[in-house]
Amino acid sequence: MDRGLVDTCLWERRRITIPPHLGYGASGVGAVIPPHATLVFYIRLIKIERGGIQLQKDVSLEDLWLAGMEAYRTNEWQTVIDQLEEAIRAFDAYQNATLLCLQQCSQNGPPQLSDKDKETMKKYAGGTEDHLFLQFLTYAAKARCVRECKAEALTPNQRYPDPEILVRLKNRDPYSFLHFAYYQLGDFKEGAKCFFTFMFHNMNSDLIPGNDRFYRKTLEWGRMIIECNIKWVWSTCGRLSAGLKAYDQENFLETVDLIESSLPLYREALDRCLLLCEDMLVMNTTEPDMSDGMREILDYYKPALAPDTLDYHSVLTFAVRELLECRVRCHDDVARVRGEVLGEYLPHHFHYLQFSYYKLGQLLKAAECAATYLSMAPSDEVMLHNIRYFTNNYKLRSEDFVPREEYVAIVEKLATEKRLLHFAAHGEPLKKQGRRGDWEPKQKHEEL
Repeated sequence: MDRGLVDTCLWERRRITIPPHLGYGASGVGAVIPPHATLVFYIRLIKIERGGIQLQKDVSLEDLWLAGMEAYRTNEWQTVIDQLEEAIRAFDAYQNATLLCLQQCSQNGPPQLSDKDKETMKKYAGGTEDHLFLQFLTYAAKARCVRECKAEALTPNQRYPDPEILVRLKNRDPYSFLHFAYYQLGDFKEGAKCFFTFMFHNMNSDLIPGNDRFYRKTLEWGRMIIECNIKWVWSTCGRLSAGLKAYDQENFLETVDLIESSLPLYREALDRCLLLCEDMLVMNTTEPDMSDGMREILDYYKPALAPDTLDYHSVLTFAVRELLECRVRCHDDVARVRGEVLGEYLPHHFHYLQFSYYKLGQLLKAAECAATYLSMAPSDEVMLHNIRYFTNNYKLRSEDFVPREEYVAIVEKLATEKRLLHFAAHGEPLKKQGRRGDWEPKQKHEEL
């Protein structure tokens, strides 16, 4: 168990598997654990103590960031490392705790608002209770639920970080300063780790070319790429990249294994990012009294709204637009291959899977992946050609072309959110591209 908990962050959730020889072996434990049993534990780290003293520090992300920047300005390199590494750990703890609170408040349902809270909300509606007002009540109740959960999970100074500091941490900005601090102290290996982490999320930065050349000359490039980015190697993007390499080598069995394993990792990373987007909707409701909390929301959005439009309609509309922008960005953040955003990231999986399954002789799997790809890109001529080929040459029926709906739904929801954002920005709807039913092989197809 101790091995499985190494490097665990606060509020991180891990799955730990203990084989029989490290568990209870051939003896087992009575009727509870049979002999030769493999034990599986799901663990979440909620507190760290040493000698009865809790190690979680009540220091805000903003204080850690500013202390690190001040040390960087004065060339105090060890202090830069101490403060920014602590900021990264605090950011991880904040995100994990926030994710847990958002999940709990979504699964269990938000608490009911009191009559006093409803009256407070009602004044923003001008005395009316339309459908948007009811939606606003739901949001306010969820905000309270998340706020109360954070009060239990985080220390007071860590519950509501500065939004600008959060953005910088999400963009991996601390690593651009950490790599230079480690370089100044002569620790090139740690500097390379930080540089590569920053590079894979900021390929267009002016910092990349010169430092890239330096680490190529100083270190074994290929080995350091793997060693410094082991999490990336085992991420959805790492699996897809390895799968595409196997595809180029015509190793289709390995292609299928790697790309199929990328899909659940993609969904997990995307779901996490999408859920964390909701944090911006509740971050400023810090006061116990709901009316004070809503006043703070109005203050937060005041720079973007005219003074005479500070009502619940405007606040909710603007907040939802910010939420949609964050959700759309999530798809790019998850789809970074070697630092570059790969367009049509999810459809790419099924484009390569359908051909790999075909080469392996698994025609039904190939048909499933072809149908999934074409449901995401209904007008793609190449995939239309492939479906005609499968139908005419292998006598596959229309019912054999069943897409994986859980992945098609992701692409369709993203398209809907993009259309909503376009409407919010330009006041006119964005034309929907294609229809899913356009490709369905219901008519007789020509021979290839």
